[in-house]
Amino acid sequence: MSEFEEPLAEVTDAPNQAIFDRDGNRCVRCGGRPNTTQHRIHGNRADRRPSNLLSMCMGPGTKDCHSWAESHRRDARTMGWEVSRHGRRDATLRVSAWMEWGPYGRGWYRLDDAGGLTLVEAG
Repeated sequence: MSEFEEPLAEVTDAPNQAIFDRDGNRCVRCGGRPNTTQHRIHGNRADRRPSNLLSMCMGPGTKDCHSWAESHRRDARTMGWEVSRHGRRDATLRVSAWMEWGPYGRGWYRLDDAGGLTLVEAG
């Protein structure tokens, strides 16, 4: 390993497209085309684990669900789109996220760090 390479860390660098594919290429809130990811643990943009990321739309020409989640934190927490950063690092693995337009239909999904998801309860 060269002096410029960083050793492998626990935090993976999941590309947005991998998260979009996992989430069925739809914003988890409105079903529109996603163009960004929502960090479930707010304030740590370096944490790119798949369990910490959700597909959302943002910006002009969209419903801007990302901004909605950022400005309605209590509601976003209720939906599992935000997870308290206090406590253990694996909090995202324990908290299911609501997907209005999930790949297996509407419902609660458990996200894992391998880039997969499991339907916990259909809605």
